[in-house]
Amino acid sequence: MCNTVSTSRGPWGTVSVNARYDRAVAWATSHIYVGLTITISLLSGNCCVQTGIAEERPTTGVVNPAYAPLDEIVFQFMDLSAAKAAVIAVSHHGEVIYSRGYGWADRRRRTPTLPNTTFRLASNTKPITATVVKSLIRSGDLDADLAVFPFLGLSPFDGELGDERLNKITVKHLLDHQGGWDREETFDPMYRLKQIQQEMHLNKSPNSHRIIQYMLSQPLQFAPGERRAYSNFGYLVLGRVIEKATGQNYVDIVQSRVFEPLGTTEVHISGQGRSEVFYPNGNGFNMAARDSAGGLAASAPALCHFMHAYWINGEQRRPREIYWYYHMGSMTNTTTALMEQRLDGIDYAVMFNARRNEQYEEDAAHLRSELNRVLDSLRDQIKRRVTE
Repeated sequence: MCNTVSTSRGPWGTVSVNARYDRAVAWATSHIYVGLTITISLLSGNCCVQTGIAEERPTTGVVNPAYAPLDEIVFQFMDLSAAKAAVIAVSHHGEVIYSRGYGWADRRRRTPTLPNTTFRLASNTKPITATVVKSLIRSGDLDADLAVFPFLGLSPFDGELGDERLNKITVKHLLDHQGGWDREETFDPMYRLKQIQQEMHLNKSPNSHRIIQYMLSQPLQFAPGERRAYSNFGYLVLGRVIEKATGQNYVDIVQSRVFEPLGTTEVHISGQGRSEVFYPNGNGFNMAARDSAGGLAASAPALCHFMHAYWINGEQRRPREIYWYYHMGSMTNTTTALMEQRLDGIDYAVMFNARRNEQYEEDAAHLRSELNRVLDSLRDQIKRRVTE
């Protein structure tokens, strides 16, 4: 049994700006989307896509006209960021109610992006890392006050500790971005891997342990716990703490402790999954070295399942709890990823394989604003759908 759906896009003008976001900017695009035909086979959960000859941007997944404004927002952002592929998933109290793929998953334009195609999460990896850490704390396998560097037992690469305060950094400090590093005052080691390789005289890009050894030779910018400064490196260290506490590889423990109990395996290190999208503007990142800080890839439905079980801050999500959490992942040239948990029980995840480097924060703010505007308008319909 198949549903055949024909869609077409006409020229779009400026998208309205939601005044709630001070940094939002108006977008103006005027693109004509060539009509396309998609055949979706619903037998055994398989999704087969057929595209018309004149088509230039396929879409996949079950079409629902009520959600067409979400499709329009995704297409607008693809044009703005020059993304070749995107995915979105929307869930309500854990049930995925809308999930679609857009564009081409491969450089040769032969494979349409499916709803469960995986994309880089960038910093949206961090809520998953925090979830594993807090799960280990709850089970008694890890102490929030554990001093992480004495626990790991790694030595500074030049033999001399760069700051005695390094030995006072705890698991909780790392979770809260209070470890003592401030990339605004110095640098972010996750974006200086080539320099680290040269200074350490390595014959290949440094792995996570080498990066930590390098940073153990560097001074802190403030005392641990004194204040907050966003730190990719702190979450890289948490990944090594997870591995030593469990005796398992980081991604293996993520899959077994978080995603497999949710019934999904659509998560992996970016670059190591068969279903991952391509990145048209650069693939030069060492994603394995970034694993727990920003190296995961996952599907949008997998993120919705994750958000039903856990809050974005890493805590378990319990019945009748109500919070509003939002997190953005972004990586130079290759990634724009948003995930949000709303007060009305609607969660969403949206990902693109590109970004505008100079405007990515403004772009993400406007994208979020537009998505929430549409979801606000759909709220009553979504609630009625559940009760019908």
